[in-house]
Amino acid sequence: MRHQAERFIMIWKTRNDLFGEKLWNAPIARKEQNEWMQFQYLSKVNSFMSNNLAYSELLWEFEKSRKEDLQPILDTLLEVRKILKNTAVIEKIANLSKKTSVVMLNENHWHPKHRKFALQLLKSLKNAGYSHLALALYKNQDSVINNQRDYPTFSSGYNTRESFFAHLIRKAKDLEFIIHGHENYDNTINRKLGQAKNFEKILSEDLTAKLFVYASLDHIVEEPTSQEKGMAAYLKELLPIDPLTLNQVDLVSDIDHEDHEMVLVPYHLIKVDKKFKKKVDFFLLNNLEVHFKGIYPETKRISIHLPFELSQKNSSKEFLVSVYNEDKFSIYKSRSVPILSTIEFGSNNSIELMLPEGKRH
Repeated sequence: MRHQAERFIMIWKTRNDLFGEKLWNAPIARKEQNEWMQFQYLSKVNSFMSNNLAYSELLWEFEKSRKEDLQPILDTLLEVRKILKNTAVIEKIANLSKKTSVVMLNENHWHPKHRKFALQLLKSLKNAGYSHLALALYKNQDSVINNQRDYPTFSSGYNTRESFFAHLIRKAKDLEFIIHGHENYDNTINRKLGQAKNFEKILSEDLTAKLFVYASLDHIVEEPTSQEKGMAAYLKELLPIDPLTLNQVDLVSDIDHEDHEMVLVPYHLIKVDKKFKKKVDFFLLNNLEVHFKGIYPETKRISIHLPFELSQKNSSKEFLVSVYNEDKFSIYKSRSVPILSTIEFGSNNSIELMLPEGKRH
């Protein structure tokens, strides 16, 4: 990516300005559906900010029982020789991607680490002949990104407001991917069928095209379930294509992160468990740390002196630091997507941030 000449600007906000505060205390009726919707919204909003205790607590509560249930399964799987880890995972996917023209990877909308894995795949897929990327955007925003500016803003989509989703688009454009919004806006047909038809159109217009689809949750499931049929299942009906499907949502664990950043589990080894009945080619354990390694060529830990007014007024209180590309911020101001947003504390006169090399002010 082209970041060597970038200049960065920082914007500071106090804790009272952080998005999502009102919903924490909203007097909603204590019904399961209401609480689930509240959790999804809060977890997504808080995922936009790193170093965020509220986000960590939400995830811990949500994933605690799942991790406990899955750990015995994972312990058994890791004893199998065919289980691939870390860099071997990327190599395996890159090799398998050459045998098809569609790779589908899912995400959970409140996990920036899922976008980090998608970022890890991009260059290998490009080398394997992939040149189209489909993901969640607002209507017609793919045309804007392809033809007017090669990066997202707040107008591009909701998920794109998260820094690592924006990094995914920026890196894809640097690698000369053509960007497509995968949403179906034809209300006369099933939503998932419409999404699959969007892919059919891309692949039919260019018979040599190879498509990387980055979607959510069960969209990539290849066979109908009792609840629904996903876009992958519809695509297999429309075209004689067997997509490579990768599920990084359902396998979670607190296993040692450094040795198990990425673990790839073939479906046939795990389908015997009732938790993994949804047909995909592989389940992926994603324990990637969400930082700039692998995104920017060089990063550096920088000590930053706090603005005097802020540290004087908000001593020992939380505040949000957002780092922007200066050129983009000069155009779009608050509609810009920051390269990093992090919650810090004003108990000292300075903070340390790991940032890309560049000029800052």
